[in-house]
Amino acid sequence: MQYPREDYDLRVQMDTKNCDASEAEKDKIDGALEPLRRVIKNFPPPDLFIYVLRQPHSKDYHVKTSLLLSGKTLFTGERHEQMYTAIERCLHKLVGKVDAYKSMMSRLPEISKQEKGTHQDVLPSFDPDPQLLEQTIGAGDYAAFRTATLAYEEPIRKRIGRWIQRYPDLEGQLGIRLTIEDIVEDVFLGAFDGYNNRPGSVPLGDWIDSLIDPTMKALLSHLDEEMENISFARTLRESEPAQK
Repeated sequence: MQYPREDYDLRVQMDTKNCDASEAEKDKIDGALEPLRRVIKNFPPPDLFIYVLRQPHSKDYHVKTSLLLSGKTLFTGERHEQMYTAIERCLHKLVGKVDAYKSMMSRLPEISKQEKGTHQDVLPSFDPDPQLLEQTIGAGDYAAFRTATLAYEEPIRKRIGRWIQRYPDLEGQLGIRLTIEDIVEDVFLGAFDGYNNRPGSVPLGDWIDSLIDPTMKALLSHLDEEMENISFARTLRESEPAQK
């Protein structure tokens, strides 16, 4: 089943497998889209894809969403015994991801400090291969991207160790719900998602460094969702050797 919906702010398509959405559920979904429409109103009209699979054995609904903004795609996933609840949770996560992305974009003036000589360079331990980086992005291969950017991991970890002192509430979660390594992973996830939108005049290390603050803000606002993304990213990395 396909459920296309066109409006000025957001183009929506929902595909379902092993299930159908009733007209009442479609109306509820339209209502749940309002918060998302509000946060994307300053973007060119994006596309939202909702994929719903009903598991034949558990009868749970597995929902995946992808929001295509200009130059960036945001993904979420959820499972629940009710279709609408799973979709609503995915949409709530998307709102948080859009907010985090907008926060990152708002820090571009901060990035410009590099050009004024007021920002300390983040230097890699060895020079990464720019062509390899481009290939990993083109292939959508996060595990390979992390390997290609490994030279930046230690300097970024040190920056995070200092920067987190600005967020005592987040610092208080260290050793309880998250680690410095979790924040490092989330920063590189943001770099992977936003790589094609980075300012070309700013060195890659300094651009990755600029993602630390919005990453911490996203963790403070949506810790459970961000931890889920981090866990998924680690799963991708751990599965990489088996694919070779």
